[in-house]
Amino acid sequence: MVRTTLLLALALLAGACGLPAPTPVFRLVPPAVAAIPSKVPAAADLAPRLSIAPSPLPSVVPSLVPSLAPVPVPITHPRFPLLRTGLGRATITVVDAVTGEPVGIGSPPPWAGPGLPHVSADGRWLVYMGYGTMDTRLILWDLDAHVALTPAGLATGDQREPDVDAKGASLIYFTGASYAPELAVCDVATGLERRLALPKDLVTGAHSPSVSSDGRRAAYAMTGRRGDTNLVVLDVATGRPITPAALNSPDDDDDPALSPDGATLLFATNRNGSRDVYACNLATGACSEPAGVNTVSDETRPRFLGADGRELAWVSTRDGSERAYARALSTGGMQ
Repeated sequence: MVRTTLLLALALLAGACGLPAPTPVFRLVPPAVAAIPSKVPAAADLAPRLSIAPSPLPSVVPSLVPSLAPVPVPITHPRFPLLRTGLGRATITVVDAVTGEPVGIGSPPPWAGPGLPHVSADGRWLVYMGYGTMDTRLILWDLDAHVALTPAGLATGDQREPDVDAKGASLIYFTGASYAPELAVCDVATGLERRLALPKDLVTGAHSPSVSSDGRRAAYAMTGRRGDTNLVVLDVATGRPITPAALNSPDDDDDPALSPDGATLLFATNRNGSRDVYACNLATGACSEPAGVNTVSDETRPRFLGADGRELAWVSTRDGSERAYARALSTGGMQ
């Protein structure tokens, strides 16, 4: 534009002075103008060419900063029993493992021990050793109806440390003399009991039994004469150990809990320093940490929740005191 103005000025000056006009050193070529169509296409002609229709703007513009709040996970049966000490006697409190709030359980007999109380994975049955009218006995308490069920043949107090399967169909406990204890699996409906003699080298400190829903597999923890604790898995039909070689570590492995189908064993271990929850695939022997459970604090007493065993409850001290937690199990943590 400046050069064009300068040339025009030189041409006028040359004309005024009688001089020939200067020859331009370049030529401006106007850009080609596209032909204007004789008819503007209608909107209907353009419609087939549109692949995305415009959408209305949302009433609330989403934040571009990702939220750090945890996504709530619905837990089907979050009931979890805890022992509370007061007035010189421990009492059973069943809490919602998601909210931490107590849930109503009626008036079951007082806890007598030994062994901790347990709730079935379907959230209905509470089992423990409680005080009867004359002695201690196994208490199977219906958390929905708030009544006690006494399976046939269990009227005596010859049971210790009971547990119940996921659906309340089978009970497991220790029985017999303390110097030669047996592990018993009892069918709740019929009262039929199958007793398994413990191997001679495993009778010291047997505790924390667990049983699968079909009653075919059992597990317990054993504290040996040297003070170390290991886990034992049994085939109930034969009474033979089927413990995977890679299950136990040189450290303490405790708190066993079988899945409803008997395929997975949850347990607590201090193999990494603090107490952590692990899961063992009993078919392969592979052990791993369920996702989102362990912290630098202690995690103990794992339990399956739900009849399908896809949820987990445990006790943690991450908040400074013991409380129950629950979450859905990720498939990655169970392989």
